[in-house]
Order: sequence, then structure tokens, then C-alpha cells
Amino acid sequence: MSKTNSNTQSSAPSLHDALASIPKKFRTRILDTYEEIKKRFNEALYDSEYDSAGLSTGKFVESVMRFLQQELTGTSTPFGQHIPNLPDECRKLIQLPSTAG
Repeated sequence: MSKTNSNTQSSAPSLHDALASIPKKFRTRILDTYEEIKKRFNEALYDSEYDSAGLSTGKFVESVMRFLQQELTGTSTPFGQHIPNLPDECRKLIQLPSTAG
């Protein structure tokens, strides 16, 4: 896994370092899918095929959703299992009390 730095300043921490406090199983998925988005988007700049970047973005969103579920509720949809209704899952998190997590 490459260390990602989304800021061009050399003094800025890498994305990997910035996410160091996130549990590894979530951090790895988030970083890997982020790198995939960047790769596919850069490829799409040459062939105008943005669909694959969109698919990678969906995987990124699902990884972040699982992390938020875990942090705020103590449980998450396992990786490899379909999140049945992403908008409903988002609403569930939004409706949690501000003390959650």
C-alpha cells in the first residue's frame, strides 16, 4: 500500500499518517479504495471512461460507512457483505445522539 499525500506541501502529513488512529481493517480499505479512485480517474482523463472511477468511489463510500458504523454504534456491516440500503444506513447514523461514538 502506498502512502498517499493529498497535499503538495512537504510538511503535510501523508494521508496514511493522518488516518493512523483508524483501526487497520478500515484504514487499509479506505486508503486502498482512495488510491483506486485516483488511478481510475487519471486513466479516465485520457479515455473519458469515468464509470470505473465511479465504481471505485462507491467502494470508498462503503468503506467509510463501515468505519462510521463501527465508531458510532460499535458494530458494522462486515466487509464482503452487501450494505442493503446505503441511504437508510446513513439516516441511522445521522439520527444517533450526539454522544454516540
